[in-house]
Amino acid sequence: MIEMFFPYILFVVLIGFWASKWNRSIIAFALLALILSPVIAVIALLFLGNNNPQCPSCRGYVDPSARKCKNCGDTLPL
Repeated sequence: MIEMFFPYILFVVLIGFWASKWNRSIIAFALLALILSPVIAVIALLFLGNNNPQCPSCRGYVDPSARKCKNCGDTLPL
């Protein structure tokens, strides 16, 4: 039983980390994965998509608090 618990918790943590990288709530997706299923959490995360803003010039993903694009150096609108 304990052999199955560790990979399950590992998947929950990885899904939370992935959600935070996509500017989503780490707690909400980790709880969704823990309570329902990691598969359902991954499907929900893929369905909602990446929530990070994109640069209007190069369409690269940038940090929400950034003033300049790290890819092309263009100034971002506020």
